[in-house]
Amino acid sequence: MEVNLQGETVLRHLERFLGPLKKRWLNNAAPSFQVLLFSERPKQDSQCLVTYGLSAHLLQIVGNGDNAIKMELLICADSSFDPDALAALLFAVGQDAVTQHATPGVRRVLMGSGAILLNPVFEHFYLALPGYFPAEFEVCEAVSPPVAIVQLIPISSKEREAIEKRGWRAFEEAMVEQHIDLLAFDNRRELMTT
Repeated sequence: MEVNLQGETVLRHLERFLGPLKKRWLNNAAPSFQVLLFSERPKQDSQCLVTYGLSAHLLQIVGNGDNAIKMELLICADSSFDPDALAALLFAVGQDAVTQHATPGVRRVLMGSGAILLNPVFEHFYLALPGYFPAEFEVCEAVSPPVAIVQLIPISSKEREAIEKRGWRAFEEAMVEQHIDLLAFDNRRELMTT
């Protein structure tokens, strides 16, 4: 049996910052990757779900020449959200990236075509570096090429337009200034844009 040393290194990186693994979902689709659940992270009464094995695939960054990225996708949400639904969402987004061999890249928008979960206002994802954790969590540098940990943040069409007009930095600053609760996932209030 062959051991994937890079995968094991990524798993150790995740566990270092997220703590012990609570649950694992397997994907029967080919190529396969998993979704892992870590509870009480980034704070009490919250949860983190992250893909594991998606980083085995080098993904082209759309609209960025020959640049490519290896990444794992992360969702942070209140523990009131159904982890099975969040895992299914990560499988769908991850499988689409692998099938397309592409991603918009970090600090870009992944276009959607309907409600992400229950709230019809949020149809797209903003792909961010995870803000709840130390900066060392953002990239697993112990493998080559490094693996980015990319947080999926549900956004509305209005927020997507704000990112397109004013850029990602203005959007992220507005999220902080307006105290947007990202753990509320798609049940949060919409960012006020002007």
